[in-house]
Amino acid sequence: MSLYLQIKNDQIEARKKNDAVKKNLLTTLLGEVTTSAKDAHGGTPNDQEMIAFLKKFMNNIDLLLSHSPGNYQAVLEKAILVRYLPKQMSEEEISNEIRKFDLTDPKIVGTIMTHFKNNFAGTYDGKLVSELIKKLKG
Repeated sequence: MSLYLQIKNDQIEARKKNDAVKKNLLTTLLGEVTTSAKDAHGGTPNDQEMIAFLKKFMNNIDLLLSHSPGNYQAVLEKAILVRYLPKQMSEEEISNEIRKFDLTDPKIVGTIMTHFKNNFAGTYDGKLVSELIKKLKG
């Protein structure tokens, strides 16, 4: 089942259970990502688009929590959204993947970043990949 359908089903379930926080959060998320997907390609959002919006929402919640750490609703929303994000690659997994490349090639950074984007979209931290490439290149 696609991430979009999973979230849509959970939103419907939240409506049935009168879970206002979850219902409102997922309704807003689905509205934004659906509008974006229709503008971009006229179809249903794919998993990459869903993950991008989930990360955007998480960043906004983190920003809110940095200014109001006791914001209970933001804490609840974060707990709801984190369930939908894919497991992130560990530093060790990223390093092992980078070591598969010839790190002596001066143009390797772009090649590796493209490799991660094409094969591990949504499951890695691009900043960490970049830092590890520099570290491993020596």
